[in-house]
Amino acid sequence: MAASRSEKGLLAAAAKRSQRWQKILLESSQQSRRLRVPQLDELANPLKAFAGQSSNYCLMLSERSDAPSIRATLNSLDRAKAASATLAIGPEGGWTDDELATARAAGFHEASLGQRILRTETAVIAALATLNFALSPE
Repeated sequence: MAASRSEKGLLAAAAKRSQRWQKILLESSQQSRRLRVPQLDELANPLKAFAGQSSNYCLMLSERSDAPSIRATLNSLDRAKAASATLAIGPEGGWTDDELATARAAGFHEASLGQRILRTETAVIAALATLNFALSPE
């Protein structure tokens, strides 16, 4: 997603790097014995990216101090409908107010990983581990 605060160099290189990222997704899926390879969408603006999600579970990580915790957000959602999930993790510098509003309008639920702001690549790991734990059958 081409968020307002995305690093411009990464956006410019996204088309070239897409093939490499597809390969990484395939290899990591095979290594972890996933049956389905995660989907890598084309670069899109926030409106298109958020509106294009069809998952039952749409979660947006936020560094805002008044954002509900990921635990509270997950507890408020209907886990019986959690056949698929979409996770939006913002750029370094966070989401703009317009991007937050666009995500909410598309059905995303805001959640915080805690009081500390994590680097984007660290937030991905923490959020995926949390989602995997919360959505796994007992």
